[in-house]
Amino acid sequence: MELRQLRYFLVIAEEGSISAAARRLHLSQPPLSRQMSLLEAECGMTLFHRGSREITLTEAGRLLQRYASQMLETEDSIKDEMNDLKKGRRGVVRIGLISSAAGDAVFQMIGRARKEIPDLQLRIYEGNSYEVLDMLENEKIDLAVVRTPFAEPHLQKVLLRRDCLAAAGLPELFPGSGGTKTIRVKAADLAARPLILYRRWEKIFRMQCEQEGVAPQIFCINDDARTALQMAKSGLGTALVPQSALSDADGLLCRILEEDVFQSDVYLVSREGRELSETASAVRKIMASSAVR
Repeated sequence: MELRQLRYFLVIAEEGSISAAARRLHLSQPPLSRQMSLLEAECGMTLFHRGSREITLTEAGRLLQRYASQMLETEDSIKDEMNDLKKGRRGVVRIGLISSAAGDAVFQMIGRARKEIPDLQLRIYEGNSYEVLDMLENEKIDLAVVRTPFAEPHLQKVLLRRDCLAAAGLPELFPGSGGTKTIRVKAADLAARPLILYRRWEKIFRMQCEQEGVAPQIFCINDDARTALQMAKSGLGTALVPQSALSDADGLLCRILEEDVFQSDVYLVSREGRELSETASAVRKIMASSAVR
């Protein structure tokens, strides 16, 4: 199985036809079809449903698509890092970030790393904690910033900050309140207003409201703290997001939820047993020394 064949395979999967893929790859159709037949023979399974006008992937094809994408991304990363070393740079560091932790504190840590490592080159990959940890497991990234809870046992962990859940909304949703972010509220105080809830906290928030004898009016549930805050700025409701995401809350009044159940930790993690590059190790050390606890 050659990387060239996998690249051809992915283009065919994207284009949905041999002819369109051949044009994109600047190849004629017969050699491309031949390469796919060889790939299917090596896999021992049919990878395509071949229709009269369109080609779609079989279940085996979808599995190969996932792994082929990872392999080619790894190849690209290797080429990038080799090219950087050739040019005398100190190397590329790949960091996975979750949206709810991509705030001022983390970027200040990265800023300090940039000052101390002038030739630092970053590749940022974004997703939720589970997606970012999967990238780490598959060695797509070197370091990851994730939020508890997570159950990965084989990680080297550095606590970056302790965090609370916060409510953020337009001033008219907090009548009679000042602008400080330090005022604390209970979940029950928020239940009567339309809520935009970060999905990670849905179950915990519902359970807490039930214990306090109220039924929350949840208007929207989403997977990105930045989306929740943007919706709040549009007047659609009160966003419930981690406190570290409030750097994107300009124009909103913010309140911290006081119940301990809404606290979480943000960690910088790397794979246990995997040797990091000199530059990645330096970034890890600098971010750890800059942690806000």
